[in-house]
Amino acid sequence: MIPLDKDKLIEKGTYDNNDGYWVKEYGDNKTFFSKYDEGYRAIEKLYRYENNILDRRTNNMLNKYSDLVDQKIKKELTLKDEIIFNNKYEGEPKTGTVRVKKIWTINIGDYDREKGAEITGSSSEWINMLLDKDKVVNEVLDGYEASDVPDGLVADRLDSVGYELAKIIDDDGIKELIEHGTLLEDTTALTKQTIYNKFVDVRKQLNENSVDANKRYAIVSPEIYAYIIKIDEFIEPNFLRDEIIKTGAVGEIAGFTLYKNNNLGEDVEIIFGHPSYATRVVEWRVPIHMQNIDSSSKSISSCAVQGRKIYTHKVTEPKGILIKKKNK
Repeated sequence: MIPLDKDKLIEKGTYDNNDGYWVKEYGDNKTFFSKYDEGYRAIEKLYRYENNILDRRTNNMLNKYSDLVDQKIKKELTLKDEIIFNNKYEGEPKTGTVRVKKIWTINIGDYDREKGAEITGSSSEWINMLLDKDKVVNEVLDGYEASDVPDGLVADRLDSVGYELAKIIDDDGIKELIEHGTLLEDTTALTKQTIYNKFVDVRKQLNENSVDANKRYAIVSPEIYAYIIKIDEFIEPNFLRDEIIKTGAVGEIAGFTLYKNNNLGEDVEIIFGHPSYATRVVEWRVPIHMQNIDSSSKSISSCAVQGRKIYTHKVTEPKGILIKKKNK
């Protein structure tokens, strides 16, 4: 082993490219390796492994924060994933564009035992979706370093981030459905006497449009819901399956699962639909994390909760989303 130059020894866990000295500390004892020594490669491997562990711990913390926010968003959304919007797409959201099908269906054909079967393409065309919504969180936490923020304060901020993002995503989702769904011609205001017949008429129209009868929904205004609960055909929530109740359903009528929403606007009474006909794509562009801000601001001993969420909604096939408005 080459003699060590004590003056050139460097801190533990690192090495010098010129002299190749490794320093590995065990308690009060230090072990030195030269890059010409057979133990060098083992220490090099161990050093890289330890640093990978550190990187993974950092990534795990970022994932933990982001996952907690996502859980809150999932809980607070009125327009639930796979209930109102599907989440099927191809591509990487962080690039800003993904591909979705107009309708997610598969061709099913007959099999010939002698000739086999022809290979078929998709039964639906592809659409490009631009993730045009970009929301940022950048809230200062004064008096704390990023590593010293109390767990309770972190939990409170993450809960607030999730709640606010859910409201924004919900409002954008409603707007997409209303603006790009199919407007029903009848704009006469519904009453207790006419509301059930309207559901039956829409059911017939969706049947004619070949919209699957399973998973049909109706998003109703509070005024319309007040009418619905007074008619005999209304099925109360306690008669629904548990998995349906957990989605936030407030009842069922004429084969439609009901969801109440306070933000449909003054003239929208009901949104009828099926999740196969509208898509939501959501992704963290920058995961939620605690960032020290001393070096870039006048704040002293401060950090910020930071993150960016990108998303978009798209009605992919308007015939599966029907909008009932009334004259103002």
